Amino acid sequence: MLEFLPEEFSAVLKNFDLKNVDELRLRVGKPSFALINGKFLPVGVTVTQAALRKTITALTEHSLYRYEENLKNCYLVGSCGERVGICGERVVGGDVGSVKNVSSLCIRLPREVKNCAYKTCETVFKNAIKNLLVISAPGAGKTTFLRDTARILSDNYYKNVLLIDEKGELSGKSFDVGKRTDVMKFSGKSFGLKFGVTNMRPDVIVLDELTEEVETKAIISAVYSGVNVVASAHGASLENVKKRSLFAGVFAEKIFDFAVVLSDMPKVGTVKEVVSL
Repeated sequence: MLEFLPEEFSAVLKNFDLKNVDELRLRVGKPSFALINGKFLPVGVTVTQAALRKTITALTEHSLYRYEENLKNCYLVGSCGERVGICGERVVGGDVGSVKNVSSLCIRLPREVKNCAYKTCETVFKNAIKNLLVISAPGAGKTTFLRDTARILSDNYYKNVLLIDEKGELSGKSFDVGKRTDVMKFSGKSFGLKFGVTNMRPDVIVLDELTEEVETKAIISAVYSGVNVVASAHGASLENVKKRSLFAGVFAEKIFDFAVVLSDMPKVGTVKEVVSL
């Protein structure tokens, strides 16, 4: 975990139990902070431009071109599934986009919390596998919840699961996603839904963060093809998500049978409610 950080950070972080660290904030010329148990605490290192350049170089394995698509969208992903958001000066030329003079990084550490989705799965999949929408605000635990749902469907319900991991966060090298789970990594969600149904014959497809209409349309097509889907969306509540035009089609077609809403209170990953749709 965090193997891409420069030595000055790695040395200081040895004083912290990374199991309790949810996020790191690095800003040029300012103190660095770690989010621990809901509070940002100083790490003890002032961030330099050189340190951020070293971090980006390590994350891209000395090849910015190879990670151009990620950089266009201002993020990178570490080998263990760490999500690194990037701020700086955006450069756009033709169809090439990137970031220069990086000024800050937001590093979100992934978690494996086995059985965090167990009770919800018992409720939702009691009589049959259903289509489930996982809703939460950013950083409230939906990726961890999805990963555990994939594992439970695979190992407890004996289903062939296709995990579409567009950003490389769901299936980090240290995570258990289930014995019957196939992983399609760094694939666009709509592509994975279309070709995964045909080529991998899954019982269930699990995917994260629906953000485009082409993805919701692909989910409708997959469900009508006889495949169950577990997906996630950003939102503070079910009502909040229903108001977004992006989801008009899936709610009109009654694609999802259940929605689970997660909260970060009193702790990240708290199940706020499970709603039958």
